[in-house]
Amino acid sequence: YAALAATLRPAAWLLVGLGLTVALASWLGGRYAHLLRRRRTPARATADPAPTRPSRARL
Repeated sequence: YAALAATLRPAAWLLVGLGLTVALASWLGGRYAHLLRRRRTPARATADPAPTRPSRARL
């Protein structure tokens, strides 16, 4: 029992620390995601868009 319990305690603390790190990173990522997004310029409207071809799928 002592040999099993000796390896379980550090493994449990490692998993707790890893879980808290992932939780903190995801919380910060969601909270500050607006700072990471790039502003995209709107696409220019073309004067003559390409005609669309009807599909052969039957609805």
